[in-house]
Amino acid sequence: METLQYIFTPTPTGQFDYYLLVLIICGILFVLSFFIPILYKKNKPLKILVNKFPGRIRISCILMLLYLGLRHENIPFLSMRFFFYLIILLFIYFILRYLYIYLRVYPKKKNFIIKNKPSGNKLSYNKYLPTPKKKKKKRR
Repeated sequence: METLQYIFTPTPTGQFDYYLLVLIICGILFVLSFFIPILYKKNKPLKILVNKFPGRIRISCILMLLYLGLRHENIPFLSMRFFFYLIILLFIYFILRYLYIYLRVYPKKKNFIIKNKPSGNKLSYNKYLPTPKKKKKKRR
């Protein structure tokens, strides 16, 4: 019962020793979120599967920075430890989801693309391209 009271206390104590650590981690992750798309720029299947990942990292960092600001100002109810744990769980969910995609879904998608890759025959591509309009013969 004390644990729930500890987590849901509307005004936690002003002492929060992890400001600097959380700020550094959020800053590093926020900067890395801009470099992640460069890493998989040429890898089309991976780019399609994880295109939302950098944005979700940024959202987690912004939520954490917002929480730190609210905690620093000691605003009741919004600086509860519950929100801190909720944000961390959200971030862990994002990480685990994209690890699952990278380790399970991506190899299958990559193998599917390799198996179904056309053999360089331009006719296979041309049948899906739009054809130009046929010119009407002029009647005299």
